[in-house]
Amino acid sequence: MPSDAAAVAGGSAERARVSPQIQSVLKTAGVSAAEVDAAVETLRGSCDVSNRGLTFQFLTDYLALATDRSAHMRVGLWVKRVQFAHDSLCSGYFRAHSVTSVLTRVAALSNPYEDFSPEFTTYSLVGAVVADTVRWNCSVAEIAAAIDLASNPLEEKDAAMPLAYSPTHFLSYSWSMPLIDVKEVARTVTKELGDGWGLWLDVLTINQHQGDRTQADLAAVGECIARTGSLLFVVDARGTALSRVWCIYEIMTAVRADCDITVVFSGKNRSAFDSAIIALTVLAGRFDHIDVRDAQATVASDKALILEQVAANPGLDALSDLLRTTLRDHARQEFAKKAGPFGSAWWSGPEHFPEWVLEGLLKTIELGGGWGSLLVTEEAERDAYTAARVNGSAEGKHEAWRPKRAGELDQETPLYQKLILILKIITFGQQAAKFKGWKEVEKAVDEAAAASAAGNRGTPE
Repeated sequence: MPSDAAAVAGGSAERARVSPQIQSVLKTAGVSAAEVDAAVETLRGSCDVSNRGLTFQFLTDYLALATDRSAHMRVGLWVKRVQFAHDSLCSGYFRAHSVTSVLTRVAALSNPYEDFSPEFTTYSLVGAVVADTVRWNCSVAEIAAAIDLASNPLEEKDAAMPLAYSPTHFLSYSWSMPLIDVKEVARTVTKELGDGWGLWLDVLTINQHQGDRTQADLAAVGECIARTGSLLFVVDARGTALSRVWCIYEIMTAVRADCDITVVFSGKNRSAFDSAIIALTVLAGRFDHIDVRDAQATVASDKALILEQVAANPGLDALSDLLRTTLRDHARQEFAKKAGPFGSAWWSGPEHFPEWVLEGLLKTIELGGGWGSLLVTEEAERDAYTAARVNGSAEGKHEAWRPKRAGELDQETPLYQKLILILKIITFGQQAAKFKGWKEVEKAVDEAAAASAAGNRGTPE
């Protein structure tokens, strides 16, 4: 536990300062730090970890504040420039490139994506969470609840939109997942349920100060899943969450508690088309060999303990089979017109998705070399990294070269581009004309490809 947090826990009169991010929240809510101090202590006994949910609006606002790193980005910029100058002198870069090229390369270092971590993840966020909560040695969700209490006395509880809300959905995801994807998942739920729901998100609901309170919160994760009754399991193209033992634990707990489990497919581009393509890779066999025994953990003892629990109930093979079946079921739901918030976001047809279209898409993948032909290879990952290091900013553009990670969807592969074209044609084609069979779709695709090759825009807008 950090010394500041220990001082607060021990009742010291000296408290850590309120971070600028939390000061901004307090100012908007019209409450003082002293009022929040009192409210946090009032809620200590009643705001246990299973009751800590956050509204979409607070989640969005907090992530925006937490990712505002302008001050340290300016410092980091000069550190990068000095490091580049040193490396360049040692490698002979200056001798091999023109002055213009060197200046362009240095200017590129102002781009926050230059460190090849283009997405802000939970690993990036946790330091800000600790800084924002150290004054109270609590979670961000507890601060949100305290602000609600301080700004909305019980007799005026409807005076303002709450920041905290009893959790209705538990989010199971990998900490390496971009937080903008977390926000988009939450936005989708909000579109369906309005403001009457709360998200249980571990980094913001669990005390992050690594003391007794953190341990107590971690021990109650299973209870949190059972009480929410609904688990959102986020799967990217790499299947990252499927390889993390804590995510396996969360799935296991949801199964034991008979919770609703919803798989959300999330692509790097955060587009409905990417979600559909990830679902297609699942149906084409991408994760048919998943085995929970292969899941990894940062702490080795966590893996041993969790797999022991899985072995006891429902069983290692049983949970592996359940994961495969659940992934396939939800992948098919991406191609069904559903009233729920997930799946079919790209499908604009008035009725259910025709089964022959799904069969045609899967046949296209098979003929195109299989699901592996849609993914970034290890060689492509190395080439992209080398290109980024050598070239800096792309010529004529202000954005940096983006890295590729093996296992992600590769937009540059012919198969990916063909599938995107098919999905667009089907989507827009259904508005103007009914396709009666896959041959008609193939004909439209060939015509669009030919028009594009001739220099025309053949893809419908």
